Amino acid sequence: MKINISGHHLTIKDSIKEHTSEKLTKISEHFPDIIAVNVILSIDNKKVAMVEMDTVFHSQKITIKETKDDMFQAVTSAVQKLHRVLTDKKGIEQANRSDHVNEVEPDHTHEHIQNLNLSQ
Repeated sequence: MKINISGHHLTIKDSIKEHTSEKLTKISEHFPDIIAVNVILSIDNKKVAMVEMDTVFHSQKITIKETKDDMFQAVTSAVQKLHRVLTDKKGIEQANRSDHVNEVEPDHTHEHIQNLNLSQ
């Protein structure tokens, strides 16, 4: 998975890059279909850390936004939200699959054959 990290109104240190990459690598293990995640890190006027993550999962665009007082906590929380959303979408897709087996009525063919008169 390709991880694009960019900063808005701040310079990104290596420690936050490593932390973000480490957290998102765990998601790529559970969801190998994800090709890329775009991460935008920013700080607003009140010194609140904001994280925005964008990705595409099975042709659906997913955007997660999180704000916290600490950038590391914001990244961790955003990754948890992303994981929850992806898990929900994957569950919905699996529930809507048309190739799952429905309950089948028991076959009564053997009973029908036993009732036939085959001695003719």
